[in-house]
Amino acid sequence: MASTFELPDKNGRVKFEGALTVGRADEIRTLLMKALADAGQVFLDLGNVTDIDLAGLQLLYSAFETARQAGKQLSYAGKLPGAILKAAEEAGYERIFASATK
Repeated sequence: MASTFELPDKNGRVKFEGALTVGRADEIRTLLMKALADAGQVFLDLGNVTDIDLAGLQLLYSAFETARQAGKQLSYAGKLPGAILKAAEEAGYERIFASATK
């Protein structure tokens, strides 16, 4: 599945599709780091993510920590799929999705 990064202005948008799993870890990491390097604020669109494993959760957590340390903002665009929320809860990563479920 395709993943994209768009930078129409100073804000970026990363859209992931399909599975965010260990097999795509390099692609996911590269896209997130590019987005954080190029944009002051980044919106993550995870609406078309069908599966996520521990590696995918760890990469998202790392991206949020990197953004926080750099004084940048990383947030979600749109609704999160239930599969992501369930996997995060089971792995103890629900705090990285807390702002998206309020």
